[in-house]
Amino acid sequence: MAEDYADPRDAPWHPRRRCVLYGHAAAEDRLLQALQSGKLHHAWPRSGPKGIGKATLAYRFARFLLAAPDPAKQKGLRVDPGNSAARQIA
Repeated sequence: MAEDYADPRDAPWHPRRRCVLYGHAAAEDRLLQALQSGKLHHAWPRSGPKGIGKATLAYRFARFLLAAPDPAKQKGLRVDPGNSAARQIA
């Protein structure tokens, strides 16, 4: 649990460390399409119950923005966990 860590962000299950996200393919596709179209809005509201992956999606997109050299050629938001951007985010 979070009590076992001095800083909860150091826990291996913290959203900034998670590279896999299940059940949010539609949200990922919308973000990627907006980026590829050149019409990425400055803010993306995220809402829903606690624990469904809102923060994990945000960290996943941040890693992608920092790591993807050419978003137009990408088919998803996956970034290799060994990538320097992924390590910096974690």
